[in-house]
Amino acid sequence: MTPAALRLYRLVLHAYPAAFRREYGAEMEQVLLDQHRHDTPATARLVMRETLDAVRTAPRLRWEYPMNRVVFITIAATVAITSLLAAGALALIPIGATGLAAWFLWGRSLEPIAQAGSARRWYVWLITGLVSIGIGVTIPQIDGGELSSLWWTVMAITFIGGIGMTVAGVVLGVSGLGHRLDPTHSP
Repeated sequence: MTPAALRLYRLVLHAYPAAFRREYGAEMEQVLLDQHRHDTPATARLVMRETLDAVRTAPRLRWEYPMNRVVFITIAATVAITSLLAAGALALIPIGATGLAAWFLWGRSLEPIAQAGSARRWYVWLITGLVSIGIGVTIPQIDGGELSSLWWTVMAITFIGGIGMTVAGVVLGVSGLGHRLDPTHSP
């Protein structure tokens, strides 16, 4: 077996959970080498067969680890909640456009109770939120997905805080854009 084929197979083994690789990875490599030595199939065909086997079995093994199941469910729930919020925000666009049109047509002569200032540092909130989301997603990848309860708490707080900061950055940015479009109400 060529060293490149063995490196490729070791890369394929990364489809399995880290704990499984630690326990069975060396044995799986030895079985591959023994198959190649005794059955003498073509190296490419043997590695392809083992890759297809990993594609069939690794997702099931990853799902069986409880912490990975929580990660999958959390990601699915986050996507669902974000989709609902986005759909709700999209439903508010016509209402907001109608309100802006009414304000521009009839309400411009009315002054607000207090002058609102534009949010000049909105991008700091946006960037910090995106970095926090990235850190929250990266923590399980660095640790192999099997986190202690402390690290799960840190990851969840970082991820949820990042979502909040990102939303705040977007809202402040849109607010600042509104102030730039209507300079009559700038401080």
